[in-house]
This record gives sequence, structure tokens and C-alpha cells, in this order.
Amino acid sequence: MWKLFKVTLTVLLFSGALSAQTITYPGSNPGFCPGGQLLLTAMNPPAGTFQWQYSPTYTGTYVNVGANINTHSASAAGFYTVSVTGAQPIQYDTVQVTVNPKPVADFTFTGTNACSGSNIPFTSSVTSGTPGFSYAWDFGDGNSSTVANPIHAFTSLGCGTETFNVRLIVTDSRGCRDTVTKSIAVRQRPDVRLSDADIFGPWSNCENNPTALNPNFVITVNNSSPSAACITSYNINWGDGNTQTGVTFPLSHTYTQLGAFNLVVTAFGSNGCNSTQTYVVANQSNPAGGLATLGSTTNLCVPSTIPFIITNWENNSPGTIYQLDFGDGVVQTLSHPLNATNTPHTVNHQYLVSSCPQPTYTALLTVINACDSTPYTAGNIQIRIAPQASFTVQPNPGCAGQNICFTNTTVAGNTGSNCSPITAYLWNFGDPASGANNTSTEQNPCHVFSAPGTYTVTLTSSNPCGPSVATQVVCIAAPIAPAFTVNNIEGCAPLSVTVNNTTDNAGNCVAPSWLWTVTYSPTNCGLTSGWSFANGTTSNSQNPQFTFSNPGTYTIELAATNPCGTFRTSRTVVVKQPPTVTLPTFAPTCGTASISPIATVANCGNTAPSYSWSFPGGTPSSASTASPGTIVYSTPGNYTITLAVTNECGTTTVTRNLTVHPVPAINTPSSVTLCAGENAGPFNFTSVPAGATFSWTNSNTSIGLAASGTGNIPSFSATNPGSSPIIATVTVTASNTLCTSQRSFTITVNPRPVAPVVVSPVAYCQLATPVPLAATAIAGHSLLWYTVSTGGTGAPTAPTPSTATVGTTTWYVSQVNSTTGCEGLRTPIAVTIKPIPSIANVIGTNPTSCGSNNGSILLSGLIPNTLFTVHYLQGGNPVTLSATSGSGGTITISNLPPGTYSDIYVSLSGCNSNILGPVQLTNPQQPATPVIAAVAPLCSGGTLNLSATTATPGVSWNWTGPNSFNSNSQNPNIPNVTVAASGTYVVTVTINNCVSAAASTVVQINPTPATPSASNNGPVCEGIPISLSASTTTTGSISYAWTGPNSYTSALQNPIIASPVTGTYTVVATATTNGQSCPGAPASTSVLVKPVPQISDSSFTNPLQCSQPSGTIVLNGLMAGNSYTVLYNFNSSPQS
Repeated sequence: MWKLFKVTLTVLLFSGALSAQTITYPGSNPGFCPGGQLLLTAMNPPAGTFQWQYSPTYTGTYVNVGANINTHSASAAGFYTVSVTGAQPIQYDTVQVTVNPKPVADFTFTGTNACSGSNIPFTSSVTSGTPGFSYAWDFGDGNSSTVANPIHAFTSLGCGTETFNVRLIVTDSRGCRDTVTKSIAVRQRPDVRLSDADIFGPWSNCENNPTALNPNFVITVNNSSPSAACITSYNINWGDGNTQTGVTFPLSHTYTQLGAFNLVVTAFGSNGCNSTQTYVVANQSNPAGGLATLGSTTNLCVPSTIPFIITNWENNSPGTIYQLDFGDGVVQTLSHPLNATNTPHTVNHQYLVSSCPQPTYTALLTVINACDSTPYTAGNIQIRIAPQASFTVQPNPGCAGQNICFTNTTVAGNTGSNCSPITAYLWNFGDPASGANNTSTEQNPCHVFSAPGTYTVTLTSSNPCGPSVATQVVCIAAPIAPAFTVNNIEGCAPLSVTVNNTTDNAGNCVAPSWLWTVTYSPTNCGLTSGWSFANGTTSNSQNPQFTFSNPGTYTIELAATNPCGTFRTSRTVVVKQPPTVTLPTFAPTCGTASISPIATVANCGNTAPSYSWSFPGGTPSSASTASPGTIVYSTPGNYTITLAVTNECGTTTVTRNLTVHPVPAINTPSSVTLCAGENAGPFNFTSVPAGATFSWTNSNTSIGLAASGTGNIPSFSATNPGSSPIIATVTVTASNTLCTSQRSFTITVNPRPVAPVVVSPVAYCQLATPVPLAATAIAGHSLLWYTVSTGGTGAPTAPTPSTATVGTTTWYVSQVNSTTGCEGLRTPIAVTIKPIPSIANVIGTNPTSCGSNNGSILLSGLIPNTLFTVHYLQGGNPVTLSATSGSGGTITISNLPPGTYSDIYVSLSGCNSNILGPVQLTNPQQPATPVIAAVAPLCSGGTLNLSATTATPGVSWNWTGPNSFNSNSQNPNIPNVTVAASGTYVVTVTINNCVSAAASTVVQINPTPATPSASNNGPVCEGIPISLSASTTTTGSISYAWTGPNSYTSALQNPIIASPVTGTYTVVATATTNGQSCPGAPASTSVLVKPVPQISDSSFTNPLQCSQPSGTIVLNGLMAGNSYTVLYNFNSSPQS
């Protein structure tokens, strides 16, 4: 913490003023807010490579951080420094960075669910953080506050409740902030509104110019409140002394007085909140007046008083006000009546401000009432002002012989009609010894004062409105020579040094400022600077005191500054300390020890150091040289080595410890041999001397022991997963602090034989002939038979089970290794004797109706409540099912259709009963098979008609057929039938759920071709053949039939007409399938035959003049109204 204090002083001393090499940071606090950073800057670094270092504690290990630049962003609390390696290596002092506590903000409020407009107090609280808090409130309604505990009223109109989110941001003096948001519910005040029935002049009688003789004004108001649904009642204050409660609308009122009245309506909401709305009712006439001045209003100087006369005001309505703006920023408001005599009214105003740069003021009288406002003016008011003298001096104080300059800061006055700013100046420097230079009329003069001293300088500024005088005292100083002495120039740390400042400042009018600085050179074992001002003195004290706590050479410099400059002098102080001594640590040893200690000593002073070694229990036991030689310790124990080194500043003593440990001896158990599954251990260990700790390792974990452990080995179950013996070597290590020893023993685990292979379970039906049980043993092994799973005595002969009694008996068998005597696990053999079931009788029950499967067969005489497997043949096909007998020993086979059921028996656990049957189940009589009428082949697109009859009346019908056809009609039809409907159609009839045998018929649907496309190669001229063409997308045998004008017909697909006529030609495509012809829809094409024009005769007329194209040729016999292309030759040249 001392170094941190020192760094802080360094920042204060040298920031900006000197080339100090310090670490700086923004602001005065070396800290940052949680989650932030602090920018550290190495000031005035020499050229070189930067390395920033960080440690959480001042004396901890410092690690490298940051980039090779002179800045680093610290993001963790702790201590930071930076070194620069180069031509001038430097280590900066350490600065401690802290994480500033974050403020924790909260607030409370009262008045939840208060009515809109109610004042709600908010109370803030802040825990943690640095005091000096600022507050930023956002009430969620567009309003804010910066006080700690504001009072706020929320505004919300309507019939419900509105919620506002109130946010508070608290920022402490170090910039750390916290935000808290809470919601507050506010009951809305009803939105109440009225409207005047007179929509052209609402709330006004001004257009009627009411008078005192005729003041009455009737007003009718309507309710236009948006919140009318939640308003329970209304009160009205008409503003003229009349009020009404519980009113309904529309509502009328007569005003009998002149004036402007505040009509206030109050609405009471169903939620308990009230609201008011105010309307101004004007029962007045338009306002009148006049304004004039008395006396001169030009070329006046501040201060000047002007009388203003208000006229023509006497007939204005009550409630009229008079607003008089004098033009200089002063406004005076008067109320009607202006006086009791109804005469022109005088108002005196004193002008204290010039009208310039505007040449004049214009006074404005505004006469105002609820009807209107009327302006009146009085102008050409000229107000001027004298100048206000002032000036600045640079420099002040100054130095003798220096040019001292004066800046005239006089505020100019103004005169004349054009606001002239011309000002006259007279300077007096208060320096008569300077002769004629003692005065000046310049605006901004400079002056060299004749000698050091104090002078009073006077400036007089004037214009026609008068003079203004300003004075200042100027100090002229002389150069100084700084000097000081110190009471100690050399000593041991901590060294106190007192300075005696002997600088002579006699005769100067200003005291110098002092700045003391200290620079450091690492000598006398010093590494870093360590000093501070003492006894409350600072870098600016006249006679400071210093404390030097680190060794080195310090240069104290005094910089004395006055207006003539900065003057420096310095002294050097040498600080020493006792020697620094470093002894290496000594590693513990076992049994004996031999050491040759070498100390690292730095003198840190001027006199040669002396040495004193102490080696209790060693040989030799002491020494007085820097290198004592070899020291021998022959017995175990704890020893202390001491070295004391002395110079003129004192003695430094260093001690180190040496421990010589005894070596322990181990006692272990003998090696053991076990069968797998037997308990091994426990294995306990002891040592001489006692007190050693034990650890052990196991070479083979397959025996069931871990690979390593500590302490004794507890008992465990030996294992051998293989078929051969396994041997594990256990090595025990004894440790006595530093010294260890080892000893081993073995654990052999023989495998147990595997369980013998058997056939299990073994099952017999009751009274069957049994055979002896069987098991297979490995070669070299014998079998043992048991009646219990564990314990008991095994027999070498296999037992033969009895089948006389129903039930299950379990036998067990194992095998024994004849060499190791290890017996394996026992294999169980379950022998079950099963009962033979017996059926006493079978009885069949027929289905109750046609088409139902509710026939059944009853089996009786079985064991009650037992699950059997039931077997039988149904129509010669085997059927097997599981069924449980009832308490009466019966099983019912249900849901059976009519048929023959034979070979009926049951089995239980593989034992079969006796066989019974057959049983015949039959149905009631079925309806007659229907008869289908024959269906001839059809063309697609036609209607398919199906029909059938039956000899059984009252039946229902069911048709099925191709293309998912289904119908319940006796005679169904399919319109617009397609080829996909070809196939077999089946019909059955049903009565009383009995379905007849099916009848069927085959239907053939032949394709009808798609409508062909028809076209021709026309139009053609008369006498030219035309080609017709047709085609269809339908494949197969297709024929075509054309018809047209003049009874035209053709069976060709693409006929040619030699002499066509204009008209429509139609073609039909017919497909022939299985001997049936199916014509498709017709298609048409229009043929156009153009007539050949005929010229019957022609005539001509010659041109009327030479070289003019006015001749004609007339062609006759053509059709009227048609457009023709005429071709001819002119002088053998074709023309068109």
C-alpha cells in the first residue's frame, strides 16, 4: 500500500507539468465499474519494448499481460506495472486498480390504483456504490425527473385502468449505475366534454355586442363525453355564481351579467375518479382603446421616463384587460376599469435599456377580452446609452522591461438617430516616471513600466450620454535566483530530510510559486524509488520535508516561478540500507546430510560487511567467513542454520532449516494361495520405527484387488476370471516423511471350474417313464449332485426323478478340479411333472341368423381356471387358440360360422387330452340368387343401364363393378360412361342379414373418338381446288364423314374439292371396335372462295395539256364498293 500512496502523489506532482514517467488513468479514481475496464497509460515512455504485468496482490507473483504498447485496459482488480526495455530501461511504479462497488437501486411508492391526476410520492433507496448519487426517473408517460424522491401525477383518461412502467437509473460518483423498473396501475379519470348547441359561435355572445342595458345571453350545452358510459353523474358551475348538481343534457342557462365566465363541468366516474373540464363563455363586446405619448421621445439617454396615455377604453365590457408592451422587454398588464373617472389613463415608464441597434422602440397596447384582442401602437421612441468602460491586462503580473498590453473591453454606448457607437478613450498608466508615455488615447495600447512595482491603470470611455471609468492594479516583478539547503545529504533508510528555502524575493510585488521534484537513480541495492513528503508538506510547500524509505541516489530540484520565468536549482541525497542477504533452502535428506552453504550478499553501504555463521549439531558448528566450507550432520534430526551480515546501517540475519529423516523398515505377511471366491486377507503392515505411512501396488488386478492403495489391505473376495492360476505380486512402500523402503509378497488365486453343462428344464407328463438326470464334466473333473443350491453334501451318482406326482422339483450339480480341489458353481436342473387334461363332452350351437358368425362349441369337464391350448379342424383346416377354463371347468369356442368342426382336443403344457367331434353348425335359409338382364355393348359417353330380378321379395340390393362402381339400387345406371367401366358387374340381395349367392354379367364399353380438328388451305380464288384435312387423337380403326354446301359429302380423311364454294364444311370421326361403330362429336372449318374480277369494257380521256398527268382510263363491269389492285404497262414499264 505504501507504493500505491507514492504513485498517487507522483500523479499529482507531475501530471502535465513535468516529463514524469508514471502510470496515469482517467479521473482521480483508479477503478472501474463491474463489467468495465480502466485504461492505464505509461506516461512519457522511452523508446523500447513494453511489458505490462499484473498480480492480484502487491507481494504476489506478477504475470505478463497486455500488448507491446504504452496503454493497457485493466479488467481485473489488483496491481499493475509496466517495464520498458531498450537503450534506457525503466520500471514504472505499481498502481492498484480496484473494482468500484455497483450501486443497488430500489424505490417504493404509495398510491397504487390511485385516480389519474393524484400526486404519487416515490422514495428511492441506494445500497452499496459510492455516495454522490444522481437519479434519472422515467415515469413511462413521457415525463421524467432528476430528484431523489419525486412526486408525480399520471394523466390518463378513460373508463379503465392504465399501467405505467416507472424506471429509475441511479449513477454513483464513480459512474457506476443500476436500473430498476416497477409497474404502477392508475385508475383513469373519465374524459368529460361538452359542446355548445350553437356550432357557429360556440361559447360566445360577442357577435351580438351585448351591453349593460341588454346583457342576457342564453346558452345550451350538450354532452359529448367520450367516457359517458362510465360517468354516473355531472355537476356544473356556470362561473357566474350559479351551480347545478346531478344534471342531465341538453341543459340551458341564462347569463344576466357582462363578462367572461369559466364554465366548469365535473364528471363522477363509476370507478370513484372525478374529472373536470373548463370552457370560457364570452358575454362581452369586442374590445376598443387608443395609445399616445406626452413630451419628446427622441435623443433620450438612459434612464428616461415617458408618459403613455390610454384612451377610448371606457365602454369596454367587464373582464377586459390592457397589456402594454413598452418595446424594451417590459410588459405591464392593467384590468378594466382603468380608473374611476372614466377618463384617459396615464402610465409612466422609465427606459433603462437602449433601443439600439434598432433606431427606435414601438410601444404596443393590446386590449383583450374573451371576444377578441385589438392592438394599438405609439412609436419613434429613441433611447441611447453611455459606454461602460472595462479592460483586461496581459500579462498581469508582468516582468520588468516587458511590454504590458491592454485590451479594451468597453461596452460601446450609442448616440444619434443612427445609433452611432463612436467612443472616446483616455488611458492613464499610473507611471509618471515614463513621461509622455504615461497616457494614451489608443483603443488597445501597450506600455513598458519604468521599474518593478505596483501601478494603478485608469481607462475613461465617453460619448454624448456621459463618461465611464474603469481601473486595475498592475504588478511588475523582477527575476529571482532560487536557493536551498538540506540537513542530511547521506544516511541510512528510512532517512528524513528537511529543506531550508533560502531564495531571496525581497522587493517583488508577487510571491513566487514553488515546485519540488525528486528523481531517482538505483544505487546502494535500491531497485525502485521510495520517498514521500513528510509532516503535511507538499510539492508546493516553501520548506518541505522528505522521507526516503528505499536506498538509492535522489536528486531534489526546486523550480521557483514568477512572471519573469521559472528558475531551478538542485541538491543530491544518498540513501543506504543494511546488507541484503539470500540463503538457498536445503532439501530434506535421509539418514545423514552434508551441505556447503553459499550466501548471496549485497553490501548496500560503504563499509566492508562482517559475517557470523551458526551450525548447531553440525561439524563445524560455526564460521566467520563468507564461504564456511562443508558442514556434516551424521544423525537424523531438525537443524537450524543462521547467517548474520553487518554494515554501517545495521545487521541482516537470515535462517534456514535442515531436516534429516530416518529410513523405515517394513514387516509384511507371507504369500498365500486361494481358490477364486474365497476371502483373501486382511493384510496388515508395520514398520520400525513406527509411524510410517504405507502405500502398495498390485501387479495383477484380476485377483479382485485394486492396482494400488494406501494403508493396510482389507479382506476381499479373490477372483480368477480365467481357467489357469494367476499370481499377483503386492509391493508395499513405507514412507517416513521423506524416506521410503519397499517389500513384496504374492497372492495366488486358482480358478474354480465352470458350472457343468445340463439339459434343463426336464418335463414329463404324469406317470411317464423317467431316466436318470445327465450333466457333462470337464476331463480331470468329477461331478457332485445336490438337492439344495448351497451347502449340503454332494453325491457322485446322478438321481432318477419320479413322475407319480404333478409338480416341479429342482436338482443341482457341480464339478470339482481333482488337482486344486476347487469346486465350481452348481447348475440347477428343474424337473416338472405335468397333468394330462380330459374333455368330458362337446356341444355345438348354430348361428342365429344368416351371415352371422355367432355359432359356438362348448367343451366341458376340464380343470377349472386353467389356460389351455384348444385344437380343432374347421372344414378340414387346423385351428389353434388359447383359452382359459371357467370356474365350472368349461371352455366356449365363440364367433363360429356355419361348418363342420372335428378332431377337437386341448393341450396343457404339452400334454394332450382325448379327441372328440365332429360338430356340425348350420345357417338359416338364404334368399334366391338374383337374375341380371343382358347388357349390349355401348359407346363411351352413353348411359349404361343395369337391371336384375329375384324370386325373394323384400330384399336389399348391392351392385359392385369396375372403376370402383357401387350401388344399392335394383336397376342402377352410369351416365357418360367411359371405357374404364368395361368389366364384370356383380349383384347380391340381402334379407334379414342373409346374403344370396352372387350373380354377374360382363359389360363391354367401346371408345368414342375425340372430336377431330378440321382445317383447309383457303382462301382460294374461283376455279382453284381446296384441300380439307381432319385428325383425331384417338387411335384404332377411325373413319371420317365430311358434309358441306351444295350437298357435299366425302368419306376421305383429307378430301380435295375441285370446285369449292364458300361455306362451312363439317367432319365426324367414327371409331369401330369389336364390330361396333361409335361416332364422335362433329368439327367444322369455314371455306372462303373469292370471285375472279371481270372487266366488261374500258374508255379513256387524253391529258388536257402537254407534260401534265391529267389523262384517265375508266374500267367498267367491276363489282361496286370493292377495293382492287390495278396492273398495267406504261411505255412497256409495269405499273401497279
